[in-house]
Amino acid sequence: MHQGPLNSLSFHYVSKLDRQFIRYLPGHNSLAGILSKAGKESKEVVILLHPHPLYGGDMDNPVIMSLESLFLDNGFATFRFNFR
Repeated sequence: MHQGPLNSLSFHYVSKLDRQFIRYLPGHNSLAGILSKAGKESKEVVILLHPHPLYGGDMDNPVIMSLESLFLDNGFATFRFNFR
């Protein structure tokens, strides 16, 4: 089995979570998302992309939320957003 960086991640309880709603309006389009940070400043950010909306995908998709928790628990900042 391949031993990459994700294999060493583990779940921990995040006691302090900072969430910031971000909206970007380029031209006639819009991008809205949530930047989340756990406690201290993180130097690394994971961008979480949800499944296609026609298949139930949005930024609150259970898979995306689980991945967000995993990365936050391990000190990464995350950015998840809805795209259309």
